[in-house]
Amino acid sequence: MVEEVLLDTDALIELHRDEGRLRAAHLIYDIYISVVTLYEYLFGLVYGEGT
Repeated sequence: MVEEVLLDTDALIELHRDEGRLRAAHLIYDIYISVVTLYEYLFGLVYGEGT
């Protein structure tokens, strides 16, 4: 049975920075994010940090 995890924005960004860790985590866990996390992540991609 695969463990399910809900990532917050900081954890999502850390995994996104290291593709190897993301692939390894995806094999071990079913990874989910909330709508709020998705919004914060996309906002950061569009407008960058410090905005």
